Amino acid sequence: MNETFPQAIDTQRRVLWALCLREIHGKHGKTKLGYLWEIIKTGFGLAVFWAIRALARAQTPSGLPMPVFLLMGFTSWYIFSEIISKTMVAVSSNRALLTFPQIFPLDLILASAIVSWVTEVVIMGIFLGLFQAMGYHFQCIDPVTLLAELLGVGFFGLGCGLVLASLNSYLRVIEKLVPMVLRILFFASGVFFSPSQMAPGFGNILMWNPVLNFIELARGTFLYHTPSSDIKILFIACLTVSLMAFGLLLERYTRSRLSLL
Repeated sequence: MNETFPQAIDTQRRVLWALCLREIHGKHGKTKLGYLWEIIKTGFGLAVFWAIRALARAQTPSGLPMPVFLLMGFTSWYIFSEIISKTMVAVSSNRALLTFPQIFPLDLILASAIVSWVTEVVIMGIFLGLFQAMGYHFQCIDPVTLLAELLGVGFFGLGCGLVLASLNSYLRVIEKLVPMVLRILFFASGVFFSPSQMAPGFGNILMWNPVLNFIELARGTFLYHTPSSDIKILFIACLTVSLMAFGLLLERYTRSRLSLL
């Protein structure tokens, strides 16, 4: 029986909700630490680079407390990298679910991206509360922009993930190359530094990295002035929309191949 549009939307909502619950349980539900591991992962990264900057006596260029400065970098980076990593294997890891007629490869990819995004945002909130309790003074003066940044970097990661997952159905080597590229990109994305601390020419080159722009935008929501006047908002917005559109088209074109991964 053909569904009406509202019925189709409701079915899609219930499918995504069920897949998200399955993803939540499957991600860390079988380990003793569970989702505590995600907090430990972020905390370890913060501690390591906080210690390095403390030993080097490096200060944040805009007076933002160091833990908040690093947290905004790690949160945006983890949203981007986790969504890419999870969406690339979402279909192959859950291929058995495609036997249900209501479930398509795109549903598996979206559910994986949603769970990754929500996880990192919740962890960010936990650490912000912890830093407040530790006596650090900061205030998000532009929560709307912060939410837009978090959504933006999520959609950017999803767009990249859709493109890479589709291409991976033809060139399986992409699945092995992406982690190596992400490791290199980590050190060029301003996770633990600001481009304003670099030499002017080098800093301007780094600002063409979309992830760095997202990170600097997030840090700017905790300041009364943006940390960098070179943030390319129009560039990252157009790039994100283009990647999402191209990724969705590729997914639709390669859907049958994705189902066979």
